Amino acid sequence: MKFLRSMSFFFFAALGVATPLLAQEIPIDPDPRHWGVQISISPWSAGEKFRGLMDARDLDISGRSVRVGISRGRMRGSEWGVTYLRRTINEGSRLVDYLGRTYNFGESVRLTGVMGEQFGSFGTIANRVQIGVLIGGGLAKVEGLVFPSGGGAPRDAREVLTLFAHETSFQLLARAEIGAAILVAPGVKVRVSGGFDWPGTTVVTITGLYFFGGQ
Repeated sequence: MKFLRSMSFFFFAALGVATPLLAQEIPIDPDPRHWGVQISISPWSAGEKFRGLMDARDLDISGRSVRVGISRGRMRGSEWGVTYLRRTINEGSRLVDYLGRTYNFGESVRLTGVMGEQFGSFGTIANRVQIGVLIGGGLAKVEGLVFPSGGGAPRDAREVLTLFAHETSFQLLARAEIGAAILVAPGVKVRVSGGFDWPGTTVVTITGLYFFGGQ
């Protein structure tokens, strides 16, 4: 019994010393990752510099993109996300193919698909603003009708919105934008970005992010 009491004493003494030591060895992340949701909206356009990509002689397309999805990231760092995209093309947008045929877009031409994206922060200002680059990619289904100038039967938009001169049911999506993310409230970030947004460009994209448990 005396031996057991001695062993118990040494065991609890060792445990008391080890506990704070182990606590010191496990660092606490000051800016942990969180799951969240995001929504973004942006006007976009495709003009002359995209003619070759769409096999067009002339190109004047504009519209609006809306993305809704999930995110995971840090309040004061980078994040990634998966979003559902709905991109509309304004009625009256126009494409002239290499054969000289002019097509006018109807009121319901749209691209719907899924994108993955990553915002990488490479600098922070006042522990509140992150400067970085956003890259992303995905696929979208093309839907709607275009109408030949001068009459004639309408055609599916996917037959006119070609990809490197090839007809495809799914259009490639790609983004490469410069942006800044601003902490506006606990768990809430607003990101402003702009740049290449295949098949076109966007001057400004506004993205709101909410991270559950973020500070």
